[in-house]
Amino acid sequence: MPADNMEEQGLEKNPDLRLAQLKFSLSLSEHKNDPKMTNELKSAIEEHNMTPFYEECCKDLEWPVDDSLLQKMKKANSDKLK
Repeated sequence: MPADNMEEQGLEKNPDLRLAQLKFSLSLSEHKNDPKMTNELKSAIEEHNMTPFYEECCKDLEWPVDDSLLQKMKKANSDKLK
């Protein structure tokens, strides 16, 4: 089934390549400090408990790691697997 048809049916693309595009854009000097893009990416990461992606973004985009957020996401992922 083509991805376009899935979106028409209300199904989300997996993976959400928009997040990868945001991360890439934030790596560029002209968008590095864009608060709207940063907040959008961080909100999606937190909403979906994307722990490995968060760690990668912190490293690649030179964000400070929020240890409480990291532990919260790890716990949520662990609980979901139980």
